[in-house]
Amino acid sequence: MKVSDIIKRLGRLDLHAVAQTALHEQAEMMAGAVREALLQSGDASRQSHAGGTSISQESVGVSVAGDEVLIGSNSDAAVARELGTVAAPPQPFLASVAAEHAQAIGEAVGIAVANALRGA
Repeated sequence: MKVSDIIKRLGRLDLHAVAQTALHEQAEMMAGAVREALLQSGDASRQSHAGGTSISQESVGVSVAGDEVLIGSNSDAAVARELGTVAAPPQPFLASVAAEHAQAIGEAVGIAVANALRGA
């Protein structure tokens, strides 16, 4: 294969889109892990927390803005649990799940890009 053919094939790749797709898939997986962590802790829709409300699994979601993917909750109880309050110390569940999955997410995005390059 000629170098010019390789350059043409690589030029047709949208590696940014490949990386974005992989990142979004991994973010959805991580949101699922956050929901599971809430269930395992007994804090999801079963047990009261600061402010007398539970954290709904449905409050955990993924938001995509350009190259940034955010995983979080819109629940006041989730914020109170993650960051703590005057009356209750922090009990992080978002940060701990993020720390557990960060390396795997980076690797998965890298593998997706590498596979796209291999298939070019």
